Amino acid sequence: MNRPPSVDVEIVTARGARLDRLVPAWAALAAAHGRSFVSRPAYGLAWFGTLGGRGQLHVVAVRRAGVLVALAPLHRRTLLGQPVLRWLGHGLGTIGEVLTADEQAADALWTALAAQGAVLQLTHVRPDDPAMLALRRHRGYAHHLRIDNRCPVIPLPPGTTARALRSKHSLARLARYRNALTREDRPFRVEVVDTVDGLRRRWPDIVAVAAVADAGRDRDNLCGPPYDVFTFAVLEAEAGAGNLLVVGALVGERWVAHDIGLRTGTVLEQWLTRFDPELTKYSPGHLMREWVVDHHDQWVVDTVDQLLGETAIKLSWSRHGYDVATLTAAPSGLGLARARLGLAAALGDAVRRARR
Repeated sequence: MNRPPSVDVEIVTARGARLDRLVPAWAALAAAHGRSFVSRPAYGLAWFGTLGGRGQLHVVAVRRAGVLVALAPLHRRTLLGQPVLRWLGHGLGTIGEVLTADEQAADALWTALAAQGAVLQLTHVRPDDPAMLALRRHRGYAHHLRIDNRCPVIPLPPGTTARALRSKHSLARLARYRNALTREDRPFRVEVVDTVDGLRRRWPDIVAVAAVADAGRDRDNLCGPPYDVFTFAVLEAEAGAGNLLVVGALVGERWVAHDIGLRTGTVLEQWLTRFDPELTKYSPGHLMREWVVDHHDQWVVDTVDQLLGETAIKLSWSRHGYDVATLTAAPSGLGLARARLGLAAALGDAVRRARR
């Protein structure tokens, strides 16, 4: 009888040769099985290197017969006296995922963490993600799942244009905005940035628009301090890998808005969208989305993931989407850890409500 291939689990807790050796296989696993740019090493390691603070790296790698088959991009923090594992990039509102080749690989990963007594707080996960389903079924863990947000999605079969998604009245209104800008001798046009050189050239414009757009707003400006070094590092790496798609809006020769997207396969994730409030009456956000929809075939995109939050502009372009949740889990028997996590979740909810 054939024995199943051996499984080895490695936990990388610091930068150095072990992490360097892991990165190429990590990137390959993300290319084969990842659903989001956040699962690629560029995102998590840029975050840890610039914003990780006092956390400790905790990247869990599972190999079967020497081949990487699962990876959890995590870091370790202390929450109310309890060591907790969170995503690399926790708190930035991106969709987290564990990379797995199959259910057996995911089960091996959770078994290893349960044996360590690891407590998990995983935000913005898809409840039906295979790795999350494996965690929820795992006998070594007790868990709590709370649906707390939704991501609108625009399906774009080949040949789809804005006419299929918006009414004639809505598109006529956008045409009037473009015509009005032309009459003012500052015509609207789109510039695509998808290379490292293009990103470096337009980065000052992106930073300037983000600063104006977020001034006085209760939200993080990821293109300004202390996040700017992290954001640029991610975008530069993604541009080098051919995944970056920035749709920049110009009025005349002035950069006034941008939609920063990152591609995973045929899915475009719209990570950061900002526009100069001076142009609000011309609906630059809608004008950029119209352009993306009309040109998606050119970029081999069949789905636009608008990421967290059901805002009016997102919902006007789509009625599709998926739920995301916070999943907290503690090894069975760690009652105190679960109680502390429950209190931490309640405190987090209270803080979010107070900021609204």
